[in-house]
Amino acid sequence: MEHYTSPTMAGGFGGSPWALSFLEGITFISNYGSATNNVADRGLNSYADWLPLVITWTHLLGGFLVIIGLFTRWAVLLQIPILLGAVIFINAPRGVFAAESEFGLALVILLLLIFFLF
Repeated sequence: MEHYTSPTMAGGFGGSPWALSFLEGITFISNYGSATNNVADRGLNSYADWLPLVITWTHLLGGFLVIIGLFTRWAVLLQIPILLGAVIFINAPRGVFAAESEFGLALVILLLLIFFLF
């Protein structure tokens, strides 16, 4: 199985922390096949066709809306379930300290989303 590395983890990003969510959407687009395999590996074969697409566009649109400050709470509400799934189902089984683990990044973004929701 092919793992993708987020551009935020590989090269860093000096902009807004909300740009991380937008960049994750770009990462999903560039590694769409890997994202589809990742969903299928979790036993969600019937969702493997459309779930990565929904996650990608939610990250892109939600991250963009939060960056510009438009419909911020709605955008945050759309992204919390995705990041919760990323933390629990994708990153936690790999391990916190694994070589290509994005557990820390996903957890920080999830905590920021919860913070800005209230």
